[in-house]
Amino acid sequence: MKILLISIFIFTLVFLPSSKLDGQESHPFLVSKDLEYYADGKTLLYDRYYDTSQVVQPLVVILHGGAFQKVFGEKEYMQLIATDIAEAGYQVFNINYLQDD
Repeated sequence: MKILLISIFIFTLVFLPSSKLDGQESHPFLVSKDLEYYADGKTLLYDRYYDTSQVVQPLVVILHGGAFQKVFGEKEYMQLIATDIAEAGYQVFNINYLQDD
């Protein structure tokens, strides 16, 4: 799990420079919140961030940290990163996942 979080952090720093720093215009995007998907018979939620100016977009799926514990297992912890990635022109799925008690 640590490797995944570190990879997401490095991806964000290296490949998605802030549009304010490099002079690039940010892409307009929409957010569809609390879309449903199902796993093991349970309803789970995800947010979809997508660029409105492109037809085909690469997809980034955010699997946030939290060690599968209810205390930290919510997609809201990754909203800022999802927004940055969407502004860079990517489609983003920021998901909740099944958690252990």
